[in-house]
Formats: sequence, structure tokens, C-alpha cells
Amino acid sequence: MNKPKRKHNRLKNYDYSQAGYYFITICTKDKKNPFWKQSVGEPIGRQLSNLQLSKIGILVDKSINNITNNF
Repeated sequence: MNKPKRKHNRLKNYDYSQAGYYFITICTKDKKNPFWKQSVGEPIGRQLSNLQLSKIGILVDKSINNITNNF
């Protein structure tokens, strides 16, 4: 079975060993949101300014902020 050719997901000539900002994509089963508590009926834009992380969200936040200590 032939697999489709994948696009490169890294920038050419970019030194990833240097400090910088990175975009992280996290995929969840059935596109569910386990990371923060959503307010029903309120636009997502308003929710982002007053976000309350769930227990899983707090764990992910700590892990992401701890990446520089491990690499």
C-alpha cells in the first residue's frame, strides 16, 4: 500500500536548538476538549480571556512550561 507523501513540518535553515517560540498542536479523540472548562453558549473569544484549566489542562500546562528544563 502506497502511503501519501507527507509535507515537511520544519522550516528550512532554522536552528531548532536555539531558544524561540513554537506552535504545539495537540489532537484529542473525537475532537473533545479536556483542557479547559467551556461555558455553554459563550463565544470562545470571550472564554479565552478568562480561561479555567481542567485538571488535565493544568497537567499539560505544567508539562509544556517544563520542556526547557528537560531539553
